[in-house]
This record gives sequence, structure tokens and C-alpha cells, in this order.
Amino acid sequence: MAYKANTGDARETPAARVAELLTGMGAQVQAADPHVLDDAHPRAAGLDALQRVEVTPGVHPRLPPPAHRRPRRLSLKGSNVKIVITGGAGFIGGNLARALTELPQVIQLRVADDLSTGDKANLAGLDVDFFEGDVQNAALLDQAFRGADAVVHPAALPSVPRSLRDPLASHHANATGPLQVLEAARRAGGPHMIAASSSSVYGANPQLPKHEDLVSAPMSPYAVTKLTTEAYLSAYHHSFDLPVLPFRFFNVYGPGQGADHAYAAVIPKWISATLAGKPVTIHGDGTQTRDFTYVGTVCDVLTGTLLRRIVNPRPAKLAFLGRTSLLDLIRKSRRRQGSPRAGNTCRSASATSPTRRPTARG
Repeated sequence: MAYKANTGDARETPAARVAELLTGMGAQVQAADPHVLDDAHPRAAGLDALQRVEVTPGVHPRLPPPAHRRPRRLSLKGSNVKIVITGGAGFIGGNLARALTELPQVIQLRVADDLSTGDKANLAGLDVDFFEGDVQNAALLDQAFRGADAVVHPAALPSVPRSLRDPLASHHANATGPLQVLEAARRAGGPHMIAASSSSVYGANPQLPKHEDLVSAPMSPYAVTKLTTEAYLSAYHHSFDLPVLPFRFFNVYGPGQGADHAYAAVIPKWISATLAGKPVTIHGDGTQTRDFTYVGTVCDVLTGTLLRRIVNPRPAKLAFLGRTSLLDLIRKSRRRQGSPRAGNTCRSASATSPTRRPTARG
């Protein structure tokens, strides 16, 4: 792979990200760059896997054959996979459980949920082993995790406004909870661990589109707990070699999302109000944008990640790559103006192309 000549720095061109993507997929990539091959550039660390070749400007390089290296496995795992979902009776967990039970590779699916925000009705008709209890119950987690190949942890106490009213409850559920799950995973021998974070970690950072390398600036206790979850996963990966992957979800919506409680998400709440002929409430002027992500897309990504055993201690965003204003969302509904909701960021949109690619463990 030869970078385009006469650029300010080759690692600032799209070629650098192509190289990162290819190496992340297990390819051997060779970089021939007559201009910049020093290690001082900020992007150098991300290109350590490249075999660099010294060349003379204007002379087409003769690249040596790549050294033998066993590629990272990206093929699907075999059968007999056992998976645990914490919060599996909730909105995202229930949809994921339904998707996983349809896979022949998954021979056993276990769900742990205290039903504080979830509902067993979300698991109706599914062949799952249900463990009712809080994720801070170590004995329950040990029982649920025994012999598991993977754990997905979407369990949380959702909602920014809820965290503003009770920061301690949010911390216990969303920061201490993941720590307990990680400890249980360690005791269970280190199953693949995927946890849900949130786009709320970007908070006060105004830059758009959002990508993983942006500085986080949480504006609510909820966002802080999600950032803490990411940090714990990274720490357990580096300290205990636990195979992890934190995902940053962007405003997930879809079937099974309740609209009948105080902390309901905006889409089900507004759809319910519109169908009932009731007015909807906008906090702010309605120009706030969100990257709404369909839950089916989330489940597809999580399923593929599980079966391919994708691992990366740094967070990966999971978004639909769109930008929708709240006014656009309810343009056919009646509008009622209100003040901006505390703790919520004004703009949120995912970057149009991924900036980080996780790797697979065979």
C-alpha cells in the first residue's frame, strides 16, 4: 500500500484509516511512504502493525512479501454457544434475546433481570433460563454466568432526568452494577463481555459528528456512570485480560419500548400522544438533533459481535449515522414549547464513518 505523495502527512489521509481497517481484519498491510515515516506523529501508534518500507521519492517501491502471521479469526463460531443477557427483560435486552434465540449457534440463553424497569412479557414465548434479581447480587450472577461463553450487559437504570433526581441510585445501578458484572465474569473464567454505554458521554462537547476519539464531557450523573462503565471495561481488559467491548448506543428506539412511564424515551412517548390525540412537549426549541438508532440494527450488530467474538477495550459507537431534529420528528403533531431539559446535550450525531475497528479473538 503506497500513500499518496505530496500530502502534508500521509497519516492524515483516508489511506491511514483504510490501513487501520485492514489490519483490524487480520490483513498484513505494508506502508510505503517516502515523506513521513517517523514515530512522533499522533497517528503513529495506531499504525504500529504496518510494515514500513523505505523508498526514494519518485521511485516505485518494490515491496517485500509480508511476513507470515496468523490472521485474526473473523469467521462465525461453532455451535453450542451459551450467552447471558443482564437486563434481558428490558427493551434492548428483550429484543436481543428474541434475536439470539433464533440462532442455531446459541444452545442456551440466560437472562438476569430484577424487573425494576423490565417486564417478563418481553420474553414471552422464548426459551430462556430466567434469573430474577439485581446485578449486584453476586451469588445470582455466579449462578447465571456459570459456563457462559459471553455476557451482554445492557442492564441499567436509564434516563438522564432520573439520574438528576437520584444520582446515587443511578451510580449504584450503572457504575457499581457493571463492576459487579465484571467481577462475576472474572470468577466465571472470563467470558466475552459486551456492555452498553451511551452517546450521553459526549455531553457538553459541541463537535459534530460524534466519534470515539472526541473528548467526553458528561453533563449528567447518568452520563458519568456510562463513562465509568467504559473505564471499568478497559481496566479489566488490561489488568485481567478480560475480552471486552463497550458500545456507545445512540438514542435506540423500536418495538417493546414503553411509553407509559415518567422516563419514557421521546419516540414512543410522542407516538403514543399523537395516536391519542394529545399534545406533545418539546424541551427547548425543537432544533436539538439526535442520531436515532433502530433496535433491530443494534441487535444485528450485537449478534454479529458475539458470534465473531469481537474484542476492543476502547468504546465503539453504535449508531445509524443520521441527524434528526425533534421538530422533524413531530412535524405533524401539535407543539408545546418548554425550557431545555437539564443534563441533556443539544446536539448528537454519530460520525459518518467509523474511526475505530475492534479486533476478533479466536
